[in-house]
Amino acid sequence: LEGKLTGELSFEAARGFINGGISSSFLIGNIGVATLDLRASRYTRGNVVETGTLASAAFESVGYPLSITLEASQYSDDYRDLASIAGDPRPGSRYLASANLDLSKWGIFQLTAARQYRPAPWATPITGPLERSTRISASYRTTLSGGINLYADVSHDFDRSHSTSLLFGLSIRFGGRSYAHFSGTRQGGREDYTIGASRPAVIPGDWGYRVDAGTGFIDRISGAVSHRSDWGFLEVQAE
Repeated sequence: LEGKLTGELSFEAARGFINGGISSSFLIGNIGVATLDLRASRYTRGNVVETGTLASAAFESVGYPLSITLEASQYSDDYRDLASIAGDPRPGSRYLASANLDLSKWGIFQLTAARQYRPAPWATPITGPLERSTRISASYRTTLSGGINLYADVSHDFDRSHSTSLLFGLSIRFGGRSYAHFSGTRQGGREDYTIGASRPAVIPGDWGYRVDAGTGFIDRISGAVSHRSDWGFLEVQAE
């Protein structure tokens, strides 16, 4: 519509169902990008007619070294999309705030808080009640000399498991496109560790491989050999 504003109309329909709305995104000076999405749905099941609405807004800043993302999606109880009328869980409201701090050679730090409403595991996906999930997480990743990548993530669930989980790992590049990796997780008193190596088959004529071994909740060993040629991609897996 304008150099800093875009708009879109979209509709989807099936037997007894229609969903449509408008979305727009626009620049806010040199601060960031804002988006807005408004939709409505109508779904007929026998003698029951369900009408619902969706209102969603988001903002993403474009600053350096700090960038911020804010999102809010509010669904009414009777809002439906094609996936939900086909049997998938109905969508639930979601709220998110995230800050990303780029420390250049020292790595990237991210802090995220999210709240989401989704069908409870015991509930009927379409008509059952929604369950609240609130989680705060912090992550860090960096690249060291010699092709070594480090990452760590810690998060806490305030509503469902009321537990803290920890993920950490590293990957080391060696011999071109070959990598070795190690990772570990701890959640609710349970620990899990994985070590492995891989090389992807990227261009025709390449051979690739992957081997992983893990211990913890389930002890496991898996592997794969792949080959990419001009006529396609072939992979054989074993576990």
